[in-house]
Amino acid sequence: MKGLIIGGTHSGCGKTTVALSIISGLTRRGLTVQPFKAGPDYIDAGLHGLCAGRTSINLDQWMMERQMLLWSFQSGSAGADLSLVEGVMGLFDGGALTAGLSGILGLPVVLVIDASSMAESVGALVYGFKKYLEKTVGQDTPGLKGVILNRVSSERHLRMLKEAISEVDVLGYIPKDEVIKIEHRHLGLKTSEEMPLSVEQIERLSEIAERYIDLDRVLELSKDVRPLREVAPPVDSDVLRGLKVACARDRAFSFYYYDNLRLLALAGAELSFFSPLQDVEPPEADFYYIGGGYPELYAEGLSKNTSMVSAIRQLAEEGRPIYAECGGFMLLTKGIFHTDRKFYPMAGVFPFETEMTTKRVALGYREVLLKENCPIGIRGNTYRGHEFHYSRLRDKNIEMKNIYTTRDRWSETLSTGGFLYKNCLGSYVHLHFLSNPSGLIEALRSLVSSTS
Repeated sequence: MKGLIIGGTHSGCGKTTVALSIISGLTRRGLTVQPFKAGPDYIDAGLHGLCAGRTSINLDQWMMERQMLLWSFQSGSAGADLSLVEGVMGLFDGGALTAGLSGILGLPVVLVIDASSMAESVGALVYGFKKYLEKTVGQDTPGLKGVILNRVSSERHLRMLKEAISEVDVLGYIPKDEVIKIEHRHLGLKTSEEMPLSVEQIERLSEIAERYIDLDRVLELSKDVRPLREVAPPVDSDVLRGLKVACARDRAFSFYYYDNLRLLALAGAELSFFSPLQDVEPPEADFYYIGGGYPELYAEGLSKNTSMVSAIRQLAEEGRPIYAECGGFMLLTKGIFHTDRKFYPMAGVFPFETEMTTKRVALGYREVLLKENCPIGIRGNTYRGHEFHYSRLRDKNIEMKNIYTTRDRWSETLSTGGFLYKNCLGSYVHLHFLSNPSGLIEALRSLVSSTS
């Protein structure tokens, strides 16, 4: 197996541009690249998929059990010529999320440096990152093997930078005028479903990689991978055979951890997908999964699709098992107040109204304890996930059964709820099913028994 991690000195240094360039360049050469994204970010992972033609997989050592992380990486890498992991934030930020992955997976690291405001001092920076990585994950791992310099202003600037770096290889650079603009909005870049990268831009990324990055040397360094012990799958392959799962997926709802869907499919569940924006009603299923996304951007279209929102409300009233998170939860509330104060009615399963704000309302890792049985688990189960949104509930004093005890990564109790109406569960927290695969599967097995 060949693999490497693209890390960065800090957020905004150019990791995504470099990662997309390498993925595009190697894919154009005819190689199969399997992309991964460190941390909980959905959007960068979607961009990887556009360039690689393979679904990118999130790897998160806080949300995922260690064995599940290893299984995800090993199974996801099957058939690939190179497995490329894009880091999150700086290499040691977030509790060393990216650096930790290099130790767990035994992968070499390539560091992206924003060189726009430095020259010879880059040598000290590289030296420090290399030594601190050794201290953090140990000297028996491949460690820092190379750097790629971003936003280089001239040939003279490049020469000064290269002369100052003696610890590792300089694998390439990107000039500051080589800008690939990807549109942003409040939760980050635009999603892959909205095609934020055109065919021409992907081609330009591959040209940048061929011209400015030593792709042959990148491939050579990626061989320096520590062998990993084979890890068993998290679930038996037929345990959910016969279970029909319907997932909402379109431009408004696209935030799913790929391993959540992989786990369901691996267990034998039959997955189907529907569009709350365009379809008349959901398909017939035993379990409905409505993920996050940008319902606020498509609120008018969702609200006007009265047959769909009515059908979802009817499913909830019938006690059908439904799990909705973040944007999916918003769809199940009474409606969405946009920043222009216009109100868009939604399914009305939950008695809350939501409203968009101009500031971030919540961001961070979450651990939830189930206080009652529900569609995704039984009382006492715990799951880990992530919360990030710019909307909020307008009236938190409305009486509604909350079955979550929610804590952050430092074990501080939070007010974020998991609301249960009959057999419909909604919350702002995005859960990663590999944080407790056995708990989820056991809950869903009861649905198989009840439908057989």
